[in-house]
Amino acid sequence: MKGKYYFDLPHYAAHRLNIYGVGSVEVLPVSTYKEEESFFSCRRAHHKGDPAFGNQLSLIFMND
Repeated sequence: MKGKYYFDLPHYAAHRLNIYGVGSVEVLPVSTYKEEESFFSCRRAHHKGDPAFGNQLSLIFMND
């Protein structure tokens, strides 16, 4: 899309995990946003205007 930049978080994370020695990393071709029947998406619920969309925080820390 012209004028917009996208960041490929799944492949970046896989690359970083490989650097840290994780031998096998698979990036799955799924979308938690698009696949409503399979996944809950806080972002999707928020975009639909659901007032009880839920929140989640995840953190992965790799120390050198």
